[in-house]
Amino acid sequence: MTTISITKPQNITSINLGASSPKLGGVVNVTGFVNLISFFARQGTTANDLEGFIISEANDKLIYVDLVYNKLTGSANQYLPPNVETLLMQFNELNAPLSDLSSFTQLSTIATSGNVNMGGNIPTLPSNIRVIDFGGSGLTGVLPSLSAYTNLQRVWLYINPNLTVPANWTASASMTSIFLFSCQFSSAEVNTVLIEIDSFGTSNGALNIGGDNANATGAGLTAKSNLTSRGWEVITT
Repeated sequence: MTTISITKPQNITSINLGASSPKLGGVVNVTGFVNLISFFARQGTTANDLEGFIISEANDKLIYVDLVYNKLTGSANQYLPPNVETLLMQFNELNAPLSDLSSFTQLSTIATSGNVNMGGNIPTLPSNIRVIDFGGSGLTGVLPSLSAYTNLQRVWLYINPNLTVPANWTASASMTSIFLFSCQFSSAEVNTVLIEIDSFGTSNGALNIGGDNANATGAGLTAKSNLTSRGWEVITT
């Protein structure tokens, strides 16, 4: 296995592995890069085959981590530096659920879509969260109330057929990009989402709750019409 060593890792503020040919594999350990701010392990949709990414509390300046299209396993929690703002881990091989994220107070964006074996419930999120993309991540359980997350804009939870929407579900008025398609929701669940989003009176958002979800009915259809009249793009089955 090829090993790359750097004489003064403390001088490095950004690492971009790009798209190597042949692809880079193995484990990357950045614990000695105490001034590292950003880490990228891909270029566009072409990436590497990293199987490990090791960080520590010393990586407290590392705020942007892009590990998309690699072969990382375990839980996304283990790849979160203490002060991270953005973690992108789509299309890896994560096989353990996310756990409580509330202690990562700077985290604003987290994406794990395409990790079909991740599983678990949607965890408690940090108050600063703006973007969650857990599409196709094998989520289970009840969609939690999101009303406390007043900065939350993008909620992408599509293709999670074991996710359910409770009748008393609450959203945040800040949510403007909502993808809940192909979750096998019942008409009652679809209606709950439509009525809740409509209740805020917001304009010019996007809500996709189509795919293999059931049809909207009754008050749900009224809510859809209201949203559309205010400039929302609404897709239902």
